[in-house]
Amino acid sequence: MGDGFPRFCWIVLSWILIVSIHQVQLSEPQAAAAGCDYFQGSWVFDKTYPLYNTTDCPFIEKEFDCQANGRPDQLYLKYRWKPTDCMLPRFNAKDLLRKLKGKKMMFIGDSLSLNQWQSLTCMLHAFLPQSNYTVHREGNLSTFYLPVSCQI
Repeated sequence: MGDGFPRFCWIVLSWILIVSIHQVQLSEPQAAAAGCDYFQGSWVFDKTYPLYNTTDCPFIEKEFDCQANGRPDQLYLKYRWKPTDCMLPRFNAKDLLRKLKGKKMMFIGDSLSLNQWQSLTCMLHAFLPQSNYTVHREGNLSTFYLPVSCQI
């Protein structure tokens, strides 16, 4: 990774992607004028997490599946990021699929980007477990296709 700059760039690009996917709802009126600093906040316990089960997801690679690799605890799965001055809405697969209908999304980067696209596909798979998805891998390039019905 060298001096760490490329990793920082991918982290910033990942946050931009997350923010562009989610429609951020500010929790306090005065925060709207000041904006939201997504980097200031804390991890908060949320008993409704995780959003998917790795054992039910066919997209998690063995190297990244902590539970399958013997990690005994699961408490770390119950945390989500909470910015200080605003609120990130809970992931809504139906809403995301509606917004992305007819569009493509690309993740470019290292293993962090790989983790992010695998998590996203797992969350979509949890929403549509019986879907006719396709995954094509050629070298380091992975393509995921999820046909979505007109009802979404």
